[in-house]
Amino acid sequence: GKVAFLGKIFKTLALTQCIIFVNTKDFAQHLLRLLRDLNCSAFLMFGKMDPKERDEIMDRFRKGEAKTIITTNMLARGIDVPEVELVINFDVPTLVGGRGGVARGDPESYLHRIGRAGRFGTPGIALTLLDREEDKNYFDEIIEHFDMTKKVTELRDEEHLA
Repeated sequence: GKVAFLGKIFKTLALTQCIIFVNTKDFAQHLLRLLRDLNCSAFLMFGKMDPKERDEIMDRFRKGEAKTIITTNMLARGIDVPEVELVINFDVPTLVGGRGGVARGDPESYLHRIGRAGRFGTPGIALTLLDREEDKNYFDEIIEHFDMTKKVTELRDEEHLA
């Protein structure tokens, strides 16, 4: 699945800096444990952290000592780290609202998330991982909002993750 794919990315690419976006703090903590089990160095950052701890992680990230940060939308705005080469939307950003609390794709959060890669004219890559039909629908809503063309590459475990 998506976690194994992340492990493959970290083993095959020499990343300078990477931000992985997820939709909830609980899942961010879970993903951190899974990545560390795969021997991937990562740090967690979320809004209600102790400010001193958050500043320390950001300082290490800016210096290049910390290579990967897992976060919610907290880092989607107001952070300029020129070395970020890769942004991964592990979860498609969504909004829940309206009658019945129906979820839908969140174009604004998507734009701010992917805008973290390739700052200041440097090259960057943004990936959005889709493994459920709902995610594909949310992502289609975002693509339609921006009138973009999407390129989808389907990965099979046996082909790409062995």
